Amino acid sequence: NLLTIDVSLTMVSKIVLEKKPSPNSICALLSKQGTLLVYPDSTRLNMSLISLAEMHNHSSLMEAAEAMLAGETGYRQVTLNGEEHYVFYEALNEKHWSACIVCPESDIFAAYYKSRVAIIIAAIIGILCIFVFSIYFTLVQLNPLALLENSAERIAECDFSDAIPASTRND
Repeated sequence: NLLTIDVSLTMVSKIVLEKKPSPNSICALLSKQGTLLVYPDSTRLNMSLISLAEMHNHSSLMEAAEAMLAGETGYRQVTLNGEEHYVFYEALNEKHWSACIVCPESDIFAAYYKSRVAIIIAAIIGILCIFVFSIYFTLVQLNPLALLENSAERIAECDFSDAIPASTRND
């Protein structure tokens, strides 16, 4: 059983362009021949993605376009306008169409970049706390040795005036 529905390209364009995964991403729909059917810049509609890549001399975008036309599913990293982007693509409708999303790397890794700063700050605070506590516990452990050193120095100077304190320890 097969159910088909005729939907206008305008309606498909509106749906696809509204559903962006990130604020700066671009969604596009390509025909089997690589013609842009849905694209945010309406002046580029009905233009071949390969000719668009050639026009801007983007070899990495050209590779992604060729992979889309071959019906592949995957992603490519491309540089557009000096900024790194990822192009995610998938063949649709038995490889007659391809859908792609172009996302700037900064959008994809924005949460990572924000958390990275917090992690670095937390690590620095943790290291400082370990340093302070290690110095404190070292001084506490060495305190009896410092008292013994003071007593030994007084005895070496023939100062026997201090009384020996009582101890509750058995060692």
